[in-house]
Amino acid sequence: MRPKPLHLWILALVALVICQTQAAASQSGDAAIGKFATERTDPGEQQPPNALLQFVLGRLQTDDIQQLNECIEDAELKKGDYAPLFRAVKFKADGGRIEWFLRPARNPYCDALYGAHLFRYFWIEELRDDAQPRFRLLFENGGDFFTVYAHKSHGLHDIEATGCTASECRSARMSFTGRLYKPAACYCEVPGDDNSFHRFKRKCGTDFRDDQSSGFARSCRK
Repeated sequence: MRPKPLHLWILALVALVICQTQAAASQSGDAAIGKFATERTDPGEQQPPNALLQFVLGRLQTDDIQQLNECIEDAELKKGDYAPLFRAVKFKADGGRIEWFLRPARNPYCDALYGAHLFRYFWIEELRDDAQPRFRLLFENGGDFFTVYAHKSHGLHDIEATGCTASECRSARMSFTGRLYKPAACYCEVPGDDNSFHRFKRKCGTDFRDDQSSGFARSCRK
């Protein structure tokens, strides 16, 4: 049988993870309230507020900023106008707390924060002191998709990071401990010989840090 092209495996694995996530949420009553993927935009996306954008820009490497500057020039944007290159989605947590998901924009596209089939993203808490926003980075990663769940732990939403290779996807569902996010459940999704897909639970942290579920660690098959 002729092998399936790489991009088709990736698309099929992405579809599998979305379906599995929806099924699990339906069974547990724990709905996904935000689902983000490399190739998909979200209707709630907006250009990030300047204070949030400056916080993230301050965490990027010099090479990243240089590439962003090149994208600004290519897109004929005003020098230093980084906002159109990013998108943000706001979430309300308990006690009036605010969470932000920030990712690179799909249009205009800038490869500074994209890979072959992944994107870099940031999960941030907004803190207010005398009406002046401050920010705390809760989670940063690069992967194929990212999910925010309705369920909260210590006041903040549960999240799930997923990364895929040509042959499998790896997911880590994480909960906030009051100080940081730690894996609560981890999964693998692999294609079978009959073009079906198999999802199974794995032990978190068995071969790499599951809070960085980029999909480029040791294979699920080993």
